[in-house]
Amino acid sequence: MERVRNETARKLAERAANQLVAIVESSHDAIVSKDLSGIITSWNDSAERLFGYPPEEAIGKPITMIIPPDRLDEEPLILGRIRRGERVDHFETVRQRKDGTLVEISLTISPIRDDHGRVVGASKIARDITDRKAAEAKLRRNEQQMKDLLAAIPAAIYTTDANGKITYYNEAAVELAGRIPIIGSDEWCVSSKLYWPDGTPLPHDQCPMAIALKEGRIVRGWRPSRKGRMGRVYLSSLTPRHCATKRAPSSVGSICWSTSANEKMRRHRYACCSTS
Repeated sequence: MERVRNETARKLAERAANQLVAIVESSHDAIVSKDLSGIITSWNDSAERLFGYPPEEAIGKPITMIIPPDRLDEEPLILGRIRRGERVDHFETVRQRKDGTLVEISLTISPIRDDHGRVVGASKIARDITDRKAAEAKLRRNEQQMKDLLAAIPAAIYTTDANGKITYYNEAAVELAGRIPIIGSDEWCVSSKLYWPDGTPLPHDQCPMAIALKEGRIVRGWRPSRKGRMGRVYLSSLTPRHCATKRAPSSVGSICWSTSANEKMRRHRYACCSTS
């Protein structure tokens, strides 16, 4: 009976091991294991596709073979954490392929323990994030270009979030408002005071910008005014833009046309107000 139980346990363990091997080999992520000396002990097909080395060229070699010279100081730190039984999650770094090219990856590293619970090595899951990083860099460039463009336009431009709090303003908006807006604190407008055409104060949460964003509709023909360095500036219309996603159904921006009553030529100025 004992022999039957042992044989059953052996078969179950063997089946589990085979399943684990199948999972590792079929993974789209590179999965590599190493001992506490940093020597590679396993290397799946995705690791070969990512780094260019076949298993026979990687197993038994130091993991530093894929680490660029300027990143070699990372390995002792990683091994130190593994020896302490710690897990390293989503560590973004750069590794080097067989052909010498660099690849940006995200690493998740877990300790490997023996039957007694002692840490004997580490398992690494490496995911190629080159495309994601390129997309992020492109987005940053586009955002900077947009900020540069907005800063160069001779118009008061500021942005708010969905709750109406100011998130960005250009120098023309400072000139229009006669003050420096407070990011994340000021709401709906860069000006501290707004007025109805008859001169009575207009609460910020009732201004055209607030109405346009709260109700998601075009507001036309309003004539509130604000005080700034140019004197009293009138707003003639606000046109909100909308998100198309279900998660963000609120307005994402508005455009208003502003004129200064104190300028002899009644020079028209645009004030573009949007939300992120």
